[in-house]
Parts: sequence; C-alpha cells; structure tokens
Amino acid sequence: MKKSVILSLVLALFLTLTGCQKKSGEDPEAQKKFDEFVNAEFVDYISSNYLNMHYSVIDPEKYGVNRDEVEVSFGDDFTDEAIQESLDDFEETKKEFKTFNRSALTADQQLTYDIINYQIALSEEGVNEKFDYISNAFSPMQGMQSQFPTIFSDFIFYTERDIQDMITLMNDVPRYLKDSLGYTQKQKENGYMMSNASIDSVVEYCNKILESGENSSILDALSKSINEFEGIDENTKSNYIAQTKEAFINSFLPAYQNIVDTLTAFKSDNNNAMGLANVENGKEYYEYLFKAKTASNKSVADAEKALKSLAQKSITSAQKIAQRSPSAYDDYYEGTTKTSYTDFESMLKDLNTWSKDNFPTINDVPYNIQALPEETANNGVAAYYMNSPIDNTHPDVIRVNMTSGNVNDISTFKTIAHEGIPGHMYQMNYTKQNINSNYLNTCVNMLGYTEGYATYVEFEALDSLDINNNLRELYRDLEIYQNSLIALMDIGIHYHGWDKAETEKFLSDNGLSVSSVDAIYDQIQGDPGAFLSYYVGYMEIRELKDKAEKDLGSKFTEIGFNTALLESGTAPFSIVQENIEQYIKDNK
Repeated sequence: MKKSVILSLVLALFLTLTGCQKKSGEDPEAQKKFDEFVNAEFVDYISSNYLNMHYSVIDPEKYGVNRDEVEVSFGDDFTDEAIQESLDDFEETKKEFKTFNRSALTADQQLTYDIINYQIALSEEGVNEKFDYISNAFSPMQGMQSQFPTIFSDFIFYTERDIQDMITLMNDVPRYLKDSLGYTQKQKENGYMMSNASIDSVVEYCNKILESGENSSILDALSKSINEFEGIDENTKSNYIAQTKEAFINSFLPAYQNIVDTLTAFKSDNNNAMGLANVENGKEYYEYLFKAKTASNKSVADAEKALKSLAQKSITSAQKIAQRSPSAYDDYYEGTTKTSYTDFESMLKDLNTWSKDNFPTINDVPYNIQALPEETANNGVAAYYMNSPIDNTHPDVIRVNMTSGNVNDISTFKTIAHEGIPGHMYQMNYTKQNINSNYLNTCVNMLGYTEGYATYVEFEALDSLDINNNLRELYRDLEIYQNSLIALMDIGIHYHGWDKAETEKFLSDNGLSVSSVDAIYDQIQGDPGAFLSYYVGYMEIRELKDKAEKDLGSKFTEIGFNTALLESGTAPFSIVQENIEQYIKDNK
C-alpha cells in the first residue's frame, strides 16, 4: 500500500463531481483540454507535498516539477488556514472539471473521468464541517505513530539528495507531531477523544520505539541503506550516518516521547469507549467512511445484508466439509499442516508460476522482501507492500510481520500471496504496464478494490498448495466466515452502537466464543472501518465472480474473469462491475 502520513491524507482533498453535459459526439479540442487538465492534476499532486513526490516519481523534472520548489517536510500545519486553502483548491478543481462533457471524450478518457467524478463526490461528502475532529490521528493500527517508522525504515535513496532530504524530514517529525497532537487536543475538547484502551495501545507502541533508543532497527535500516548507496565516498557516508543518528536522537525520539506524555495526559473516564454511533454526527460520518473504505455502491444496510448472506453460505459449506472429514476440521484448528517453504522468495517464485495460468502475464518485477523488525511491527498489520514510483528503477518493497507466526504456516503463504504475487505487487505493476495514465497510476487509491482484490487472490492462491482439498476448502470457508463476522462487528459497533455485551452476544450467536471480548472490541472500536476495505471489497468481487460463473457456465475462465477484474486498475466497484458485465456479454 502507498504509505502516507494520516493528516496529509486528511488534507489531500481529491477530486470529483458530476460534469454538466453538452452535445454528444467526440471533440478533439475537448479531449486535448481534458488531457491537459488531468496532467495538471497529476503535476499538482506530486508537487504539493514532498512525500507525494518521493513515492510517486524518481525524476520529478521529467514531469515538469522543479524539485527545488517542493519543500522537504511532512506537509502543511494542520491549521484552519491550511484546511481553507485546500478547500479553495478543491472548489477550483470542481469548477474546471464541470466544464467537461464526458460524451466528447475517448473511451480511456471516460474511464479517467468516471474515476475523478467518483473521487470528487466522495470528497465533497467527507469535507462536511460536522465531521471535524472525528477522525483519529493516532489510532492503534493505522495511526501516525506507526507511519513514521515505516517511512524511514524503508526510505529509498535514488540520489544522494534523497539522503539529505531524509535527514531534513526526520528533523521535521517533532513539528508535525506537535501539530497533530494539537489536533488531538481539539478532538478532546469537542468530545471525540479516543478510548483509554486505544491510548494505551498507542503508548505501548511508542514506548517500544523509545526503549530501543540508539539501537533502533530504524537507524540500522537507514545506516545500511546509506552504506550500500553507490557514488559517494566512505567519509561522506559516515557523515550522513552521524547526521541521521543525531536527528533520530534529538528529534525523532523526543517527538515520540511527546506522544506518550500528551496522550497519557488525555486519558479520562469521559473518553469515548464505544463506536462512532455514540458520538455526535458519528453515524453519518460512518456512512461516509464506509464509502471511502470500500469503494462500494452499497449502503451500509445493504452491505450488512450481503455480509450475513456470505457468512451463512460459508459456514454452511464448512459444516458439510467438517461432517465428511472431521480430521480436516481438526487439522485446521490445530494448524497441523504446514507448507514446505522455508523462505519468502521460494513462495513468490512458485506463486508467479501458478499465476501465469490464472492471471494475465506481466513483465517480471524485481523485489525486496524481508521480515519486519519486532520493534516496529504493529500487531494489527500482517504485512505491507510499498507502491513504487511510476518511473521506478529499484526493487519493489514487501515487509512481513513474523512476530506471531512461522514461515511454513499456511497463513504466511496467504500473506505473501496477498502482498506479492498475484496480490498488491502484481496488481499495481499490471496497472502501470497496461494503463498509460500518470494520474491513474499515482493519484487514485480505492482501498476497497486494492485490498478486496488482494484478499480475493490470497484465497485463490491456496489452489497452488499441495494440501488436502477438504483442508483447503475449510481455510477458505472458515476464514471468509470469520472475515464476514469482523466486518459485521465493525458495522454493529460503529453504525448500530453495540456495546461489549452486544458484541459478545453476536459472537456467541454465531458460534464463536472468546474468553474476553475486550481485545476484539477495543481493536475495532479504535480503528473504525479498518477491516472494511478487505472484507467488503472481497465480498464485492465474490459476488461478481459468482455471477460470471453462473451466467457463463462452461465458458467461464479464471484468466478471463481476472483480466476483466484488473482491466481498469484501481477503480470503484461501479466501474469494475461494468467490466465484468462486458466480459460476460462478450463470452456468452
């Protein structure tokens, strides 16, 4: 996933609204102006923020961006003035976008138009003043405290200047975190402060960083990257490493101590320990958050109904398998069966071979895959893939959290399929190799599609393992069942306002018993919608595949469906559905 600082995402008010219609028919002049508009939005995106530029392109000058004019920082202060400036820019973008007539554009342009249109409508809903201060900057799983270690540990140096910029960024951490804690202070004043359990989780993570001190894996990773950088002498490398260490000790660590001190002082019995539905405007905000997380056209109520249906279908199938093969059922719960893999690379090699029969072929992608250091591993994150620049010349990066598993676990294999091939790494590179649009390849991130797709392929990839077929189907059915229940709990807690007793009853009614509901309740409560992208996104793809298989019968093919699924790149499901319907029509 493209990693970015959470408040930068809050300020990145992306596009979209319905354009007014003129007469139909292709218009070369309009097409030229639309291309100019889209390119200008791409350039504005990569030049508006240093991280946007660094993670999107290696050579900004090639795209018309003067690197000297992009401030090396984590972005604007989270102030009323900065927010208003972003809103003004957003209004200007909408105004210009509304001048275009979709029917005058080419087919490729219409795809871009539809995605921008979707983005603007979503952003308009999200910038409602009623939603000010509801979103947490420091949530347990996805909060800012876990973003900075990722940014620095995996900071890639394309040029010597990148090393200098990294040091400047590290010295900017205290300023940015101070502003973010100021935002959190306003949250508290407005009655939206996170729960004490969430604060404890964030503080625990920060204390791991602080306890490592100068022995931090973050410093180790940066020092290693500097030492391996070619083109500078050893003395210069030593100086950069010394400057990095100084910035880490004098800026980074004190900033994390500030998080600990400030959030600890914010603990109170008055903090919100329940879901969004229990705070002012929270239920309405969750409806927006649901759209933003899932890219689905379903309402919360319709998605809830579909998730219940998927859960019932999955558990019924699992029960039938358990009845005919009790040993497979025992194997699943005891984790007896292991794969033969002893390293990640062998998994990806075999997954790549299997994928060629089931997914469209792409050019080989070099990658660097490693386990996350325990110090920076977040319990809520199994792994991550860092999206590479569109002009990338370096290996892609995958990191895997191995603090609670082994390489030969089937769950590890599924994680590698999710992040690597045919998951995120494959899908992102397929898009870059097949969709000729800088805008679509950098400025669009529909989490419901990307995470739903990666969840879908991790289950598909089980077919490549030489394991008992009953066990394979149990892994699918029972984990889809559990995933559906997690998404339903998210809706229950944040949309219906469940307390812990209601959540425990839901689990019990669905055959799951826990010694204490506190852990799962606090996790879902602390990061609203965190799992929706994966499980609702998967549900959308599952529905599309079921329809394609039913309508096409023997004419259905895995590679045909998957090609249609990938056709538009990262897109809302309204567009993905059109592609699948066209695939069905073309092959009936």
